[in-house]
Amino acid sequence: MKLTNAKYLLLGSVLHSVFTFSAQAQAVFADVDPLFVTVPRFAKSYEINASLLYFQPTSSSLDYAILTNPLPLPTPQWRIKTVKPGYDANFNIGLAYAIDNTANDLQLSWTHTDFSDSKSVTASAVNPTQFTGPFYEIGPDAGTIRQGRGRAKFRYDVVNLDAGQFVDYGRRFQTRFFAGLNYLHLKQSLKTSFSIVGDPNFSFTSENISEFNGVGPRLGIAGTYELCYGFGLTAQLAGTASVGRVKTRMNFNSTSTALIILGANPNQQAITADHIARIVPGGDAKLGVTYFHPFGRDYLLGLEAGYQVTSYMDPIEDVYPTSLVTNPATPLQSGTIAVNTMGESQSNFGVSGPYFKAAFKF
Repeated sequence: MKLTNAKYLLLGSVLHSVFTFSAQAQAVFADVDPLFVTVPRFAKSYEINASLLYFQPTSSSLDYAILTNPLPLPTPQWRIKTVKPGYDANFNIGLAYAIDNTANDLQLSWTHTDFSDSKSVTASAVNPTQFTGPFYEIGPDAGTIRQGRGRAKFRYDVVNLDAGQFVDYGRRFQTRFFAGLNYLHLKQSLKTSFSIVGDPNFSFTSENISEFNGVGPRLGIAGTYELCYGFGLTAQLAGTASVGRVKTRMNFNSTSTALIILGANPNQQAITADHIARIVPGGDAKLGVTYFHPFGRDYLLGLEAGYQVTSYMDPIEDVYPTSLVTNPATPLQSGTIAVNTMGESQSNFGVSGPYFKAAFKF
């Protein structure tokens, strides 16, 4: 009898534990249940924020020279030299306004970046047949060009203005669906210069300049998942389509002894193209960690750190010679070029890197 009572007591204890655990699990599940959807209501508030961006630009049109090994004659070799920009510090600043007694807000932000980097190549001192030159002059005529240098510059500005709708999933996950306008300005220049053996007056510099300005729609979603002690996880994904025009030109500036004799020193030439209308698709994504700390009832400090990637399809246009006149020959060393054929190409552009953001809401 006592044994039977003990069994019932043990069974009751187990059932009590199971029901208690089940109730706790349901409480936790309610925090993350994706079907538990609510629309919050905010009191009117303002926010100012600033971000430090440590980004690296990428572009597919930064080749500045070719290093040539002409020997042995049956198997010459070529190596393309490319400017590879590094990371640099830039910034983003923004404003936000939460509309009173709604789940909507307005946000305005400006991202500004400036990048500059350079590379150089010098023909081997122990290999007198090795030489360098631009893509359109890598044959025997370029044999005395011993040194080349490339310098890439970027100016990238983005202004976003959008309206957002907040939706909560459970008690910890808040999303913001947004739509608005995007303004994109992108300017890239690649300047190359070459020097030769035997003419102290020689210098040859070319510069490809491409500039795009466009406006278009921007759509996206952002989400924040609350962890504990003010910390959380955040992510954002957005797409854009900028409609605008791209301007491009290639400038040449040269000096040489031959030009001095002809009285045409310095010599300036250019290839220009009509402005081209273009739709530039783009997208950006970021993933980070957040921390929020309230001050009283009306003030909130927010910190965020993470990694961001932004990419655009074909906002850069380049024009360039593809070959020079060979009869009569006009080698680069003369200080002038006679173009035989020309080409155009489009390039993608992107930036990526870590960021740190501070925001103050009041």
